[in-house]
Amino acid sequence: MSHPIRDYFLQVEDFRQAAKCRYRLADILLIGLCTYLSNGHDYED
Repeated sequence: MSHPIRDYFLQVEDFRQAAKCRYRLADILLIGLCTYLSNGHDYED
């Protein structure tokens, strides 16, 4: 199954220090997009 939005986010360059990253940037961006689309305002939503 294709996931075009996630594939797009995988193309974004991650400038963070790899050793200090628990989650992939693409996953964080996807969660942020989903939160925005569902009218979320902060981490509690």
